[in-house]
Formats: sequence, C-alpha cells, structure tokens
Amino acid sequence: MSNAKKLVLALVLLALAAALLWRPWQREAAAPVGPTGEAALICVGCGKQFAEGEAGVDLDDAATGALCPACGEKKLYRAHVCPQCGHRYVPKFVHTPGASRKDDKCPKCGAPTLSR
Repeated sequence: MSNAKKLVLALVLLALAAALLWRPWQREAAAPVGPTGEAALICVGCGKQFAEGEAGVDLDDAATGALCPACGEKKLYRAHVCPQCGHRYVPKFVHTPGASRKDDKCPKCGAPTLSR
C-alpha cells in the first residue's frame, strides 16, 4: 500500500472516530445541572437551577418559595417535570397568584403537564 493511500485511510479513520466521540460530548454539555443531571430547584427570579442539596434548601421549604442563594430573592421553587418532553420548570400556578393549575402547560412543548 502506498504512503498516500495510508494517509487517506488514516484521515478517514480519524474523522470517523471524531464523529463517534462528538455526540456524547454534545449531550453532556446540554445536560441540566446537578450530579444526577437533574435540577431539583429553579429560581423564577434569576433562572438559576440547583441540584438537590446544592442550594442548602429543603425541597419541602421550596414548595412555597425559598430564598435563592444566587439572587437573594424568595423565588426558589421545586422543579416539576413535563411528562411528555422531560423539561424541568416551575409551573405558573406555584408562584403566580391567580394562575390556574388546570391551564398549566410545559413552556417547552406546550403539553398539559399536571393531572387535573
């Protein structure tokens, strides 16, 4: 086999290896915060997300709004998970007076998210 053919073969194999390795890196970079990859708490004031235990807030305290360590506002709530797309968010009825639980929809996919 000539040197030119060996070089082409090596470049093709290198490109294939790079393509196979790129996908896992891409998924990890897009993952939410936390050791398990899931945010347990989200601040509706500043948008910062925290893993369970990271913010030093009990999940039960965050049901009614806890103090956010990032912005200092009492707008840290437990994250809910959309059953259709898996997006984590805080439903409007949790932090907005007058918002209805029955009208809640996932902000990412628009699916109704909670049981009625």
